Amino acid sequence: MRKLCFDAPCRLLVAALIAAIVAVPSFLGPTPAFAVDVDLESQLREALRDAQANSGAPGMSISVVTADGRQWSGAAGRHTDGRLVMIDDPLMIGSVTKTFTAAIVLALVDEGRIQLDAPTAAYLPNVALVRGTTVRQLLNHTSGIADLYRPAKEVLHGAPGATLSSNAVLHPIGPAYFAPGTGYAYSNTNYYLLGLIIEVVTGRSFGEELQARFTGPLGLEHTRLLTAADPQLPAAWSTAFWTSGAMVSRPSELARWGHALYGGAVLSGPSLRRMLDFRSGHLYGEGAQLLRIGDHRFVGHSGLLYETTTYLVRLAGVTVAIAGTAPHTDLGAALTEGYSGRPSLLELIGRLAG
Repeated sequence: MRKLCFDAPCRLLVAALIAAIVAVPSFLGPTPAFAVDVDLESQLREALRDAQANSGAPGMSISVVTADGRQWSGAAGRHTDGRLVMIDDPLMIGSVTKTFTAAIVLALVDEGRIQLDAPTAAYLPNVALVRGTTVRQLLNHTSGIADLYRPAKEVLHGAPGATLSSNAVLHPIGPAYFAPGTGYAYSNTNYYLLGLIIEVVTGRSFGEELQARFTGPLGLEHTRLLTAADPQLPAAWSTAFWTSGAMVSRPSELARWGHALYGGAVLSGPSLRRMLDFRSGHLYGEGAQLLRIGDHRFVGHSGLLYETTTYLVRLAGVTVAIAGTAPHTDLGAALTEGYSGRPSLLELIGRLAG
């Protein structure tokens, strides 16, 4: 049986990695039952407990979907309020939200309803800070538009219960970092603006569009956009980060999303290749990151919001969603470090998928 290799000599070049991702068969619907060898199951759970204990996060949850669609999930530790972390707990996914936002935009491009190189102002004529930018530049963070966090910081921490309108989020944003298309700077504002474009073009709320296109058809029942009324996140945070970072999902559902997205079940081949195009020299495509974790490179996205850190990553057809219940959890180390001479989670995931 073929073994999945995660060792440094087996790392794929970016182009080959993207080709392998696109070639994985499409996946829709629930994953098949996955009977894991008792010894491997024990090692996986022990490695997860080690990873959680050494990460500094009080709790951790992980889910793995193999290339053929089988799934394994595990959880360890506690939430910040003392509750045990369970595998079916919905957790904030932070900027992994951007994978959903980008996928909706690229689907609308496939339908001819959005033009990537059209001026952003054609869709948002009343938003002054988008002048000179294109939709593509929002997707790949080359617009130069400054990030929304700094001007919103006082409200986020001083009045977290406030509900922020679009004007309240966008109006205080200061001068651009650089002229559009002349540099790269990760900015949550770009994906907030893409959320507005989605609503303008479709005539529906982002949440409605998300459910109709992806979470409904894929059966992701606990994956949704947070609103100001949700107790899981203060209103100022959910309304400020909105389509750039304010979603929740179960890790098991998030892994299924990654399997479907990167496996070609969500977007056309050309749009998926655009999402995963890192040829500009940046580690960001059009809604995806090229993540360097130890000696490994993964396609996917990281997320950090409030009390949760999240990774959605994929290598050689295997998709992993992992979350730590603390900000700035080192999930890279959680995946790649072995403790007390035992195999790392990543090594064991390789055996699981082999």
